[in-house]
Amino acid sequence: MYYVESSPPAIIEPRVFDLVQQEFKKRKDVKGYRTGGEIFAGKITCGECGAFYGPKVWYSNSKYRRVVWQFKP
Repeated sequence: MYYVESSPPAIIEPRVFDLVQQEFKKRKDVKGYRTGGEIFAGKITCGECGAFYGPKVWYSNSKYRRVVWQFKP
């Protein structure tokens, strides 16, 4: 880190900034199944095998299209 003279005061304390950066890194490195918009996807895991719980689309190009939730190894 470096110091710049005549700069405006920091909006966020350096300690808080560093904590947030650590949290971003931790979340990025977490193994998980991710999907767009499903709040539980990637957050629930099987207690026995560690598989992630998430949505799966059955018959996606059919009038019988259906979203089911299942564990994904």
